[in-house]
Amino acid sequence: MTEGEHKKQKILDSVREAKKMELYVEHRTQEMKVCFLCEKVCYRRTPVTRIGKKYVCIDCIRQLKETLDGLKQWEEELSIGEQMKKQLETDLSL
Repeated sequence: MTEGEHKKQKILDSVREAKKMELYVEHRTQEMKVCFLCEKVCYRRTPVTRIGKKYVCIDCIRQLKETLDGLKQWEEELSIGEQMKKQLETDLSL
């Protein structure tokens, strides 16, 4: 095999490998999902759940859960603030 044929063979091998990779990626993109909230591409290792027609990753669900768990405390703080405001208004109006 001459040097020219060897280079030609390397180029053909490279093109063949690129085509294989392209087909593989095209095949695997069907399994990939994009999180609606953080726009992260999720694939096998990052689970996603479908909510309606959109997908949400586990990380965003965890953040939502933490926020909702703290919601009761926020509501209590708001009600205390409103009670204090009402108390001040009644004290000042007397």
